[in-house]
Amino acid sequence: MRFSGIRILEHIKTPLANSYYVMRFDFSKLATESKEMLKESFYETVLTGLQVFRKYYELDIPIKENSSNNSANLLHSFLSEANQMIGRRLYIMVDEYDHFANAILSNKNAFTKITSKEGFVRNFYEVFKSHTNDGCIDRIFITGVTSLTLDSLTSGFNISKNISMFPELNEMVGFTSEETKALLKEISAEHVDKTMEVLTENYNGYRFHNRAENTVFNSNMVLYFMDEYQREKTIPRQLTDPNMRSDYHKLTAMFNLFEEEEAKQLILEKIMNFEEMA
Repeated sequence: MRFSGIRILEHIKTPLANSYYVMRFDFSKLATESKEMLKESFYETVLTGLQVFRKYYELDIPIKENSSNNSANLLHSFLSEANQMIGRRLYIMVDEYDHFANAILSNKNAFTKITSKEGFVRNFYEVFKSHTNDGCIDRIFITGVTSLTLDSLTSGFNISKNISMFPELNEMVGFTSEETKALLKEISAEHVDKTMEVLTENYNGYRFHNRAENTVFNSNMVLYFMDEYQREKTIPRQLTDPNMRSDYHKLTAMFNLFEEEEAKQLILEKIMNFEEMA
C-alpha cells in the first residue's frame, strides 16, 4: 500500500477515505519550445492520465482520441462516459499545473492566448467545472509553484479556492525547527546546535501567512544540505542547491511581466522592507 508504515494510514482516516476514483494529471514534462508543441504535449499528458486511470481501475471506458489535439474534448467525452459507468465520484489531482506558464512567461502574448477564453488550457479546466455540476467530479486538488496561471483561468474555472496561504497550513510545505533538528540527529550530524545556526541563517524565515506563529525552513534546501552533509561529513561549502537556479529564472520571467520600471522598483522596495503585497 502507498501509505503503508506511516502514521497517516493508521491514525488519520477521514470519513471519505476509499470513497473516490482518483484521476491524476502530471504536467511537469510538457514540451514548451513552441505553442504547437505545447498543445500537443498537453494533449498527450491528458491522454496518458486517462489511460493510466482506466488501466488502474480496470474500467472499460472508451477514450475518443482526436487529430486536432483538443484536450478539452478528449477529457469531456471520457468523463461523460465515466459518469454513466462508474458508481463513485472522481477525485482529480493535477500536479504542476503551471509548468507551461513558467516556461513561456517571457512571451506574454503566447501566455495570454493559451489562457484566454479560446485558449486550450482554459478550455481544459472549464471541463472540470462542467463535470462538477453533473455529479461526476467531487474534489479537485491542484498544485503548482505560482498562482499566476490560476488567476488567468478564474473566469472559466471559478470554483477553485487557493489554500496556499491559510495560516493552519503554514507548516505543511516546510520544516519546523524541531523537524530540522530531528533530521540532523537522524544523519548523526556533529555539533547539532552549531549546524542549526547555519541552517537557520540560510534556510529559515518562510511564513505563508502574516498571522502564522512559526517560520519554516525551506524543505528543498534542507534536504540538499542533509544529502551533502552525509557525503562530505561536514557542512557543505555551497549552501545553495544548484537545481534552484531554474526557480530564479522563473521569478525573473514573472517579474519582467511588469513593463514599467517604476512598478518593478516599487515591488522590490516592498520586498526589501518586508511590506505586504497587495
